[in-house]
Amino acid sequence: MLFTKPFTLRYKIACLLFSVIALLHAQSLQGALPMSPDEFLQSVEFSYGENEVQFSYLTAADDSEGALTMQVSSDLVNWDPIEGVAEVINSYLIDSRLIENTAVFQGENAKRLFFRYQYLDMEKLSSYTLYGLEDDREVSSDGTLGDDSIMNSGYSGSTGLNLVVVFKLPELEEGETFSGASLRFYLEGIDGSPSFNADLYALGVFSSSDVSVNDFYAGSSDPGATLIKDDLLVPSSSSGQIIVSDQALADYLNVAYDFDTAGEQYVFFRLNPDVAGLDDYSGYRVYSADSGNELSVVPTLSFDAVDMNPVWTSVPLGGGGYVTGLASNADGSAIYCRTDVGGAFRWSPTENDPQGNGTWVSISDYMVPLGTSGAQDLMGVESIATDPNNPSRVYVGAGNKILVSEDYGGTWTEILSGLSMTPNLPTNRFFGERLVVEPNDPDTIWYGSVAAGLQKGVKSGSTWNWTVVPASSVPFGEPSSGGTRGGVSFVVCDPNGGSTITYAGVFDGSSSPTTGGIYKTTDGTNWTKVSSSFVMPRRAQLAANGTLYIAAGTEGLFKLPRGGLISEVSPTSGPDYNGVATDPNDSTGNTVYVADRDSPKIWRSTDGGANWSEQTSNSQVRQEPDGTPTLNGYWFGNTSSLLINPADSNELWVSDFFGVARTRDAQNLGGTGSTWYMLQHGQDETVVLDLKNAPTGPALVTGLGDISGFYYQDTTLRPTGSNGDELANPSKYNTTSLDFSEGHYNVWARAWSGVYGNGSGGYSTDGGQTWLLFGQIDQQTINSGAAGWESWDLSTYLATQQAKGVTTVTLVIASDSATDFTKTPIEFDSNEASDSSVRPQLIINNDTGSPYAPSADTYVNGYTNYEDKNYGSFDVLRVAHTYTTNTRDDRQIYLKLDLSSLPTITSASLKLHRQSASSGIEYKVGVFAAPSTSWTESGLTWNNRPRTYASSNLSRNPFAEPRYRTGAGSNMDGGRIAVSSTDPDVLVWLPIGLNSKKAHYSNDRGVTWTQSTGGPTSEISGVYTNGYTNRESAKPLAADGGNGNFYMANFGGSSHQIYKSTNNGVSWSLASTIDNNNSYNMLTPQLIAAPPSPEYPSGGDIWVCDDSAYNGNGGGGGLWRSTDSAGSWTKISGVGRVTAVSFGKAQSGSGYTVFVYGYVNSVPGVYRSDDYGSTWTKLADPTIARVTSITGDRQNYGRVFIGTAGRGVFQYE
Repeated sequence: MLFTKPFTLRYKIACLLFSVIALLHAQSLQGALPMSPDEFLQSVEFSYGENEVQFSYLTAADDSEGALTMQVSSDLVNWDPIEGVAEVINSYLIDSRLIENTAVFQGENAKRLFFRYQYLDMEKLSSYTLYGLEDDREVSSDGTLGDDSIMNSGYSGSTGLNLVVVFKLPELEEGETFSGASLRFYLEGIDGSPSFNADLYALGVFSSSDVSVNDFYAGSSDPGATLIKDDLLVPSSSSGQIIVSDQALADYLNVAYDFDTAGEQYVFFRLNPDVAGLDDYSGYRVYSADSGNELSVVPTLSFDAVDMNPVWTSVPLGGGGYVTGLASNADGSAIYCRTDVGGAFRWSPTENDPQGNGTWVSISDYMVPLGTSGAQDLMGVESIATDPNNPSRVYVGAGNKILVSEDYGGTWTEILSGLSMTPNLPTNRFFGERLVVEPNDPDTIWYGSVAAGLQKGVKSGSTWNWTVVPASSVPFGEPSSGGTRGGVSFVVCDPNGGSTITYAGVFDGSSSPTTGGIYKTTDGTNWTKVSSSFVMPRRAQLAANGTLYIAAGTEGLFKLPRGGLISEVSPTSGPDYNGVATDPNDSTGNTVYVADRDSPKIWRSTDGGANWSEQTSNSQVRQEPDGTPTLNGYWFGNTSSLLINPADSNELWVSDFFGVARTRDAQNLGGTGSTWYMLQHGQDETVVLDLKNAPTGPALVTGLGDISGFYYQDTTLRPTGSNGDELANPSKYNTTSLDFSEGHYNVWARAWSGVYGNGSGGYSTDGGQTWLLFGQIDQQTINSGAAGWESWDLSTYLATQQAKGVTTVTLVIASDSATDFTKTPIEFDSNEASDSSVRPQLIINNDTGSPYAPSADTYVNGYTNYEDKNYGSFDVLRVAHTYTTNTRDDRQIYLKLDLSSLPTITSASLKLHRQSASSGIEYKVGVFAAPSTSWTESGLTWNNRPRTYASSNLSRNPFAEPRYRTGAGSNMDGGRIAVSSTDPDVLVWLPIGLNSKKAHYSNDRGVTWTQSTGGPTSEISGVYTNGYTNRESAKPLAADGGNGNFYMANFGGSSHQIYKSTNNGVSWSLASTIDNNNSYNMLTPQLIAAPPSPEYPSGGDIWVCDDSAYNGNGGGGGLWRSTDSAGSWTKISGVGRVTAVSFGKAQSGSGYTVFVYGYVNSVPGVYRSDDYGSTWTKLADPTIARVTSITGDRQNYGRVFIGTAGRGVFQYE
């Protein structure tokens, strides 16, 4: 890190405050390091006190010993500690390598200071920052503050003594972060024989540097302190420097530092006995700034500050996945959410923002080091709990572990493992918090498991001891007939004035339930069941007066007063009650909220459930408080939890399938109405199936699970185009594969998998902004109004059909939903129109003077009682569609074209004359191909109409439910797609919806597909992927980057078999095999074609990666390259198992860089190679979430994108 702004060091020496500022100017750092002496001197400035009086540099020279002599002079008067400056620089900047320093006084008004030191690596020198003391005080339990030369951490009789030190923090630039911090004390000596140790705590970062008597250690209930170093001083400690340089110190600074504030910030540290309330005369004596001694004994904070860039940052989308729970610490200063696959987050509000903006910060991305066994599983969070006595302490149950953080989720410690958690199980992931901290004993926590009962953890020293409550006391729960297993669905503790009452909900879904309900204990050992009418409790929330409110799904909402009986308080019967919240500031316990999981309904009661106000729906625009649009989902979809912010009783938070929403006027809910906003900044939780970036066009295109994918023009912003630039046609659901033509960057294709067996794909000629469904020939947006002609391009489809010898084709014209879902059809003139000039026209080779006419034209009507009506004699053709599941208002046009008499087609367009209509309605009208031509104009009806290729489901509009079926009757679904580099009309598709698992090819942009011959049975999911589905597995298909070939892999066994097609995917033959050392347990083996390079300008450059774990964590798998079109292969040395490989823009000129996510020299990470795999540069470690995709940026050198299974997309540059 090279600083571009001043960082000040302040010391008190003989009541005089001075500063040393090291300012490394950006313009001086552009050259290679180390800098010359002159360059260095030009980049360093000194200042004195608050006056910022600069010194002048007189000379600087190197000598033969590799030393630098620096001469500094000043006109300051009576400046005594000038030699102390040299000592400070010596001690902190140059590792005590000062050779000589001399202060020379010249007259009364000038001084000169010489430094001579070994010439160091200036990069190391420039990374260090000095920061001195702003204040230091001895704080006593009797409420006094001391300011002596020696501070004590101990006791003077019954008076406890702490020392508190305050340092002013720098104003970091955006993108900078603290690292390698070091805090130094100087132990002068020890009084008596202490029976305690001294611990180092951080008290916080504040806008004032004033030490307060309230900074005194208050024992175990000290809520504002974060332990930095346990037992820093012990009775055996020797006098001298005591240095704390743990990573925990830098981590704390980064968590506590407010990057949004423009004012001064001061960090407070305290050294205090680890035992409170003693009566003793002993302690640890530490020098203060007023000691009058050398600077080396003064408390000092130093640190490296590094530029966080290049780092991994989210490509923003917002939401996209299920937020399954919310939690807050006791004062509302930290609000957390948990998710099923995206980890846990902490809300970071924008300071002093009346709108309430902010961002979510992941507390899971770096929970453990990358490559740690089971790390990926930690992104599934089953429960989250805060310590009511310590605002910075938070627990999570994630993966199969319980972990604790003492710094708001900055760092984590595992306290229990080997559990069986189900954070992503659809039937119970929205249940309550299974973790809770005992409010009267923070060393005790409870965990309710899905299948292994209720567990109690007790901390003794640094060790946690766990016991399972016997099933005879708290049953383990029983699953429902449908398999829903809730187990111990929640645990709640009531502080009860110091005598804790603990409640556990037990879920019994069996046909004859006997164990379900609420269990409680008042002593932590003996449990009793509370009589109730429900057996499947899901969530519970404790009110301030000790009343427990319980949501039990369709069984109802119930409340249990402290010491009382359970009664039902459901607002109404029928809803699926799940989220429940109480106002922690209402001492009566009567303010309660509850939500229906299956609707937008939320209820509020202020009288304990006797009466309710209801929010039935919400029609507000889904956006952030700052107006940023929300791009996916709808209001209150599968509401999981509710939370009232302890800091504001009118602030209600809701989590659901798409993120977190919040209102700050919850008191109006059900009355005048609450104003809601989404809070999705930073909370990206999508499952990424594929990523692509071409040398020109969009900055990135994403293929996502559940929500299709998005087109990015700027990867630092949410997509902002029409409909949020979501990939449409097909829309929603799963884009499983993306590809573009290396010879035609604007041509893209994608494979798509829907639900209920439907699947398809799309073709784009504008870089992925708009798409045509597979089976669709063209589409136009038509606006109603004055009569006129509309035209569709049929060139590629008709030319390829003619070349195949086809003589007759069927076209189907259908509409997507029109404006406001109007039923009004758009009308065109038919062949039966009395005016021949407005009849349908087929224009061939731009010959508008001799148009051809369809050999048959009619339309069909889906309205009830009209499905069997024929309209062949009508002089009008109608098209209409309202919404997805409704076809009763559909009208579709059928045209038959005779190709037998046409000239050789080079271009073709269909023109229909639109009749006049009222303006203001927009229609998206597409032309689709159909395989059958046996219908007749006089006999066609809705009920006997032939299906289109685009959708085999005749009960749906092809736009509404894409379900591609070939002419041979095979359904096509998801899988992988590839586009030819030499002919952008040619595609190869390896779908998963075919039993044969065979490739298919198309030479008409995906309108029709034909099965290839000779290729492998190349699975995309199967045994070798450990049973994972197509959505996150192999990539066995690729199009050559230059020569038009296609390649396909049959992974697994003793070798990887590589097949090649040289005739546009029509036929395949075995090209080569790769010895993979018996790879097994692969998840994402990949075959990827590289772009042309100066060395191989005609292509033939192919890479294969294998992530097999068969030979150990880093020893299996590998990376191979072929430069002769898959004829032979070379294994890349030093590279082990690789999950994904991709290519980015070259550092200079043409060619490409290589990116891999995998193991290089047995170390996991993301790597870049600028020399085609000869050497590798390791990038910063990304999130621990499972990486599913990687793509290098073909537009910007050094940038790479990764897609994850739950944390969305990240970028590095």
